[in-house]
This record gives sequence, C-alpha cells and structure tokens, in this order.
Amino acid sequence: MTAELKPARAMPVRFLIPFVGLMLGLNAFSNDILLPAFFAIAADLDTPIERVQSLIPIFLIAAGCGQLVSGPVSDRFGRGPLIWAGLGIFLCGSLICAFAGSIPVLQAGRLVQGFGSACLVVVGRAIMRDRLSGAELARGMALTTAFFAFGPILAPMTGVALMALGGWRAVLVGIVAAILCLAVAAFFGFTETHSDPDLAALDPGRMRQAVGRVLAHPQSRLFLITAAAMQFTIVSLVSNSPRLFKSQFGIEGATYAMLFALSASGIVVGQLLNHRLIARIGVLQTTRFAALLLLLAAGTMALFTALSWQSAPLFLLQLAFFNTWFMVVMSNAASLVLEPHRDIAGLTASLYGFITQITGSALALATFHLFDGRMLPWSIGLFTTMAIVNVVLLAYRFRQD
Repeated sequence: MTAELKPARAMPVRFLIPFVGLMLGLNAFSNDILLPAFFAIAADLDTPIERVQSLIPIFLIAAGCGQLVSGPVSDRFGRGPLIWAGLGIFLCGSLICAFAGSIPVLQAGRLVQGFGSACLVVVGRAIMRDRLSGAELARGMALTTAFFAFGPILAPMTGVALMALGGWRAVLVGIVAAILCLAVAAFFGFTETHSDPDLAALDPGRMRQAVGRVLAHPQSRLFLITAAAMQFTIVSLVSNSPRLFKSQFGIEGATYAMLFALSASGIVVGQLLNHRLIARIGVLQTTRFAALLLLLAAGTMALFTALSWQSAPLFLLQLAFFNTWFMVVMSNAASLVLEPHRDIAGLTASLYGFITQITGSALALATFHLFDGRMLPWSIGLFTTMAIVNVVLLAYRFRQD
C-alpha cells in the first residue's frame, strides 16, 4: 500500500528545466564563487594553499555521501520535503563558513553545505526522470545543464565583486543569497512530481536489491564508470585552476575570475549542440563524439605545455573547448544511468551522485601534491583520464552495438 502525494497541478516543463538547472547549478556556484578567494583565505587563516584547495573536494565528498541517503528518502517521502531540507542544511553550512575562524571550522562548514547540496542534486535528477524518459530525458538534461552553466559563469566574477566589498567572508553572503532565491522559486513554482511514494523505499533489503539492480545493468554500470572519471577531471580542473593560472601565467584576482567565467561559457554552447546532436545521431553516438573531442583538447594542453607553446589566450581557448564537451558527456551519462530505473529514480540518482562525486573528489585530493599547481603534470593527468574514458566507451560499443 502506498500513500498518495499528488500535486494540485503538473509542474510545466518550461519551469521544470530552469528550476532543476538552478538546483544543480547551486552546487557549482557555491564552489566556483570561492575560487578567487583561495589566496585570501590562505593568508587570513594562515594555512597552506593545499588546505584551501581541499574546500572543493571536501564539499563534493560530503555531497556524494549525502546523496546515498537523500535519494531513497525522496522515493519514500516525495521530492518536495527533500528540497526544503536541502536548502535549510545548505543555509546552515554557509553560515558556519561565514563565521569560521580557522580552516578546520571552514572545512566543517563545507561538509554541512555539501550534505545540503546532496538533497538538491538528487531531487533535481529524480524530478527529471519522474517527468521525462528516453531521448526526451537526455535532451531535457542537456537544456537543464545549459541553465546549470550560469553557476560557473557568474560565480567567479561575483566572488571578486563580493571580496572587494567585504573580503572572502562576503563571498559566503553571496551563497546565502543564491539559496534564498532558489527557495523563493521553489515556494512559488514547484509541485510534487513523485505522486506515489514507496513506503518500503527505506527498507535495507529493498535498498540492497535496488543498488544491485542498478550496478548489474550494463548501461547504468558503464556510464557510472564514465561519469566518475569525468568527475575527477572537472574537480581537478576547478580546484587546481587558481594555482595553474598563477604559476603558469601570473594571473589571479579579477583577471583570473573573468577568464574562468569565459571558459565556462562553453558549457552553454555544448548543451545547445548536445540537444541537437541527440535528435540527429542519438545519445550514445553524441557521447562518444564528445569524449573524442575531449581527448583532443587534453592532448593539446599537454603538448603545448611540453613544447613551451602554452599561453594564457591559448589555454583559455582550450579550457572553453573542454568545457563545451565535458558537460555533454556528463549530462548524457547521467540520463543513461537513470533511464532504465524510473521506479527507483531517487535511489539511482543517489547512487550516481555518490559514486561519481566520491571517486572524482578522492582522486582530486590524492593528486594535489602530485600536480603541485604545475601545468604539465596536470594536463598529462587530464589526457590519461580522457584516454581511459574513450577506451571504456569503445569497449561498450563492441559489446552492445
């Protein structure tokens, strides 16, 4: 027997797409807005830059762990309660960060923020699967990701402006403002999409069975691996970018923020292309094509750096090109993991977020000292990861096509 939680009206797709995009984008916004403040935080809290860099993967690891729980909870109680819980936890974490007097307290606040983010990310993906399926789901995810791009585009310059007004702590005020704006949108526009909650969704036996089902599915398993590798590339890029720009080109502050925002604009272009390509050649072929272009971009970064040809304008173009196709692979992988599991969409979204964010963030943390803010080791690591992704996708073709 199931409890009914039916909406008074269906949430229109024209609201659904930007709303979910902004929910997912809050995750990126709360990370990218901190990037221009890295060196100020290190100086003010008298801590090594590597500990400040850790604020990004710490947030994402907490978000990954939180997603493992929030998905089944949303399958049991509906999507709406998790949205409000996530916003509340995110707000508390942001306030802890704003008043932090040491790096451990700041890291603790980032952990709390990450747990709040987990609810929003899982619910966002689950809402999409509640309403859409098949190629329509993949195309919807592409448009959602285009809205997601406002996070990395607006966040760095917003961070610079807030730092000018009140130092790095003012940056946390920007995150609080973004949370409140999303809360207003949810209050006036969201209606429940999971109208038939599963009362047994939190049963341990059922959860183990559902996890086994997702991991046993060839399509879901392969694109979980793909997404985990891709998550490492973007966490490494974001958390290393302030040091890369400063060590390689002597660029920091407002100039760095502007260049980072320009490179992130490629995400919008990529998702518009993704939306069209899916309609023409399908989700799988679009994903393979994007992965091949990413391998080319990473190889170019490594080659230009090794030959001392790298410059700030060239690197900006390479990053923009990488961002254009990165989110194509990532958003398509998410839709391909979710698509076979509509009845357990919340748990599937949880498992996706947990595996990808824990794996990607742990690898990023492990490689900070290996890369040490140097362009050549970092670009070689990026190229190696993209080579693995391409091999995995080709192997899938040989087994399935």
